[in-house]
Formats: sequence, structure tokens, C-alpha cells
Amino acid sequence: MVSQLQQNIERLISAYETQKSRADKLEAELAEYKSQSEAAKGKINELEDKVDTLSLRTAFSPSEGGNEEAVMKIDRLIREIDKALEMLEQQ
Repeated sequence: MVSQLQQNIERLISAYETQKSRADKLEAELAEYKSQSEAAKGKINELEDKVDTLSLRTAFSPSEGGNEEAVMKIDRLIREIDKALEMLEQQ
């Protein structure tokens, strides 16, 4: 009876160590994925800034049809920004 109890305790300890090792591995993977996610978010923000800059450059480009078209593009960008702000406020 004592030997059976000892075997059960050893199996429990072994199972605990296996699960602990698995949990540690999963925590490390989670940390890596979080890091990758943050890096991707940073890259997205950087690319969005570049798109905005290029949109403004294009809006003021002389080959685009003059001031009237530039004003229309700026108005469109302002409306897009307003919509984005409204969506953020709703969250």
C-alpha cells in the first residue's frame, strides 16, 4: 500500500513537471508573439504615416490639376480623419 502510494506520488510529480515545462514553453511563445505583434503594430503605424505623407505630397503635386483638386483631396482626408476619430470615440 505504501509503495503504491509512493508510485502515485511519483506519477503526480512527473505529470506536474511535464505540465510546468509545457506552461513555461507556452509562456515563452506568448511573449514572442506579443513582441512580434508590437513590432507589427509599429510597422503599421510607420506605413500609415508614410501613406499620409505621400497622400499630402500627391495632393499638392502640380500635375494633379491645380489648387481645386488639392483642396478636394485635403477635404477628403479631413473627412477620413473625422470618421476615424468618431470610430475611436465609439470604442
